[in-house]
Amino acid sequence: MKNMRKRFYASSGRYQLLFEGNGGITQVFVNGSLAGESRYPYNRFYVELTPYLNYEQDNDILVVVKSLDLSSRWYVGSGITRNVYLLQHHDLYIVPDSFKVTTLDVEDNNALIRVEVDIQNDTSYRVEDELSFDTLIMGKYPITIAGHSTYHFNKTFYLENIKLWDEDH
Repeated sequence: MKNMRKRFYASSGRYQLLFEGNGGITQVFVNGSLAGESRYPYNRFYVELTPYLNYEQDNDILVVVKSLDLSSRWYVGSGITRNVYLLQHHDLYIVPDSFKVTTLDVEDNNALIRVEVDIQNDTSYRVEDELSFDTLIMGKYPITIAGHSTYHFNKTFYLENIKLWDEDH
């Protein structure tokens, strides 16, 4: 069993840990309470820290990784095998892993793409804001998001005079 302990100061907002991969069964404790776990080694997962935090003071995070006995033909070890990130969100934020760009069609030096992203509003009131992309190409788009809800932005863009990737560029 491998343990890692960290302390951090929580000011305001919502906090998550993003684990890119661990070897073994992983449990995350925040200030002594189990905040989350993953029973699947080597998978990416999030742990929501917010309900367990003490704001405006230090917080204790303990990560426990237990080895899986006889889980493989070869011993692969256990512990944190990839990066771990502390994510802090405020009341209005892009939902992690929601931003997607899909190429629908390419012809000559022009492309048709779809852009999707989810924006979360954790306040109790409606928020009016705008999504801003490269203003010369895709522009700005006003959005209105009701309180405690998610807005799904989904728009198709036609891009002209693009430079496609090749083996040299």
